[in-house]
Amino acid sequence: MELGEQTSMTLQWHLYEMARNLTVQEMLREEVLAARHQAGEDMNRMLQLVPLLKASIKETLRLHPIAITLQRYLVNDLVLRDYMIPAKTLVQVSVYALGRDPTFFLNPNKFDPTRWVGKNKDITHFRHLSFGWGIRQCVGRRIAEAEMTLFLIHILENFRVEIQHLKDVGTVFNLILMPDQPIFFTFRPFTQDPPPA
Repeated sequence: MELGEQTSMTLQWHLYEMARNLTVQEMLREEVLAARHQAGEDMNRMLQLVPLLKASIKETLRLHPIAITLQRYLVNDLVLRDYMIPAKTLVQVSVYALGRDPTFFLNPNKFDPTRWVGKNKDITHFRHLSFGWGIRQCVGRRIAEAEMTLFLIHILENFRVEIQHLKDVGTVFNLILMPDQPIFFTFRPFTQDPPPA
């Protein structure tokens, strides 16, 4: 899949989730502003100081994966729930279903980036498969993650994101998962009060 599709669609879904979850948006903004204060113009340092923002990208991909399945050919025979699946069989993992499975995620339909940080991050390590895994994972993963993080840093430092008409947006499959209707955002300029002298 092309890197641009993954990145732009994920950013659209991320903006949608931030606009629907203003408390989360403010938590992310606070983290970004604190990171900017600490890192100044050093973007490499800044990228290290925004774990919640990076977690929010994972959370967006959990709820809104671009590709709905991952496919692999089995190398060995596999017994899964008493079914024998022979080697060389093509199997698929539903990334969409996995991301919304209450067995793996408490409140699976809730946008909650905190599930990926702190004490929770070890629990959720292999539950995020939007870029695939192993030697066949997306080669552009790190570029896409950095690009999305930098874009969101810029947005959070400069704008408050709102949805013009707050309503639930579903998904449709059109080679990739996309919104079932246009999402119209309003970007209100954000001005930070200068720190006290």
